[in-house]
Order: sequence, then structure tokens, then C-alpha cells
Amino acid sequence: MDSSDNILTSLMVLTYCLIGACLGSFASAIAYRIAHQKSWIVDRDSSGGRQPARSFCPSCHHQLSVLDLIPVLSWVCLGGKCRYCKAKISGRYPLIEMVGAIFMVGLFYAGGGAVSLLAFVITLPFALAFILLLLQRSRPPFYVYGLFFSNIFILLYALIWGSKNV
Repeated sequence: MDSSDNILTSLMVLTYCLIGACLGSFASAIAYRIAHQKSWIVDRDSSGGRQPARSFCPSCHHQLSVLDLIPVLSWVCLGGKCRYCKAKISGRYPLIEMVGAIFMVGLFYAGGGAVSLLAFVITLPFALAFILLLLQRSRPPFYVYGLFFSNIFILLYALIWGSKNV
């Protein structure tokens, strides 16, 4: 393996890591909204209109900016506190983002093909949300159960047969 292969592999691992961290962040938003009986797709504004669901501080409900949404890094830079109200932000947020990153890097090294990657990316946030909901003692909706088990199946498939199909 020459240095260009090492650089390419490092860039791929970094990319998978960043995607996994973003999916972990999305999982936290899904779990929070499901636990609070809110849609994770759309919100209603004050006039009853529909708008895309946006991330907000659970304490002050201030809508988060792009700088507040950088997985792990935002939490570290803000000292684990909301930029707006200074309320403490749980350490489970960066933890689930790191878990997402670890799972994506694991899939990379398992050698899953494009179909496994796509299916894994679609199901990973819901699998992580399933775990978060169970930890919060909230009952996940039926579709989250299905996506959790689909994610496990995809990961096992990639681990067992992935490198043979690349």
C-alpha cells in the first residue's frame, strides 16, 4: 500500500466518521421529538402553517444556528451549555454522535457495498433513536423497531458477507 492509498483511506474514514456523527445528531433530534410527541418532519407555526422541523434548545426553545449543530465540536466549544440560555446540555448528545461515527467507520472497514451503505445510512439514525428512546424509558413507535432491526441486519450482512461482495 503506497502513501496515496493511505491518504485516500484516511479521507474515506474521515468522511464516514463525519457522516456517522451527523446521523447520530439526527438520531438525537428524532428521539427527542418522538419522546415529546412532536413530528420530526414538520412543525406548525403560530398561524397554523407548516414548516420544516428545526433543532432547538430543549430549555429555552431557541432555534439553533448552523454553528450550534456541528456534531461533538459544538458541544465541546460551548462547554456543554446552550449558547443562548446557558442551560446544561446532556453529554448523551455528543456520545450518540460519536457512536454514529464509530458505526459508520465500522461499516467502512466491514467492506459493505453501495447498497449496504445506503441502507445503513437510512436506518442508522432510527436505530440510534431506538436506543435513546429505550434509555429514556419512552416507547418507540413500531416503525422505529423495524428500522432498528433492519439496521442490525444490514450491519451483520456487511460484517459477514460485505468484503466478499466489494
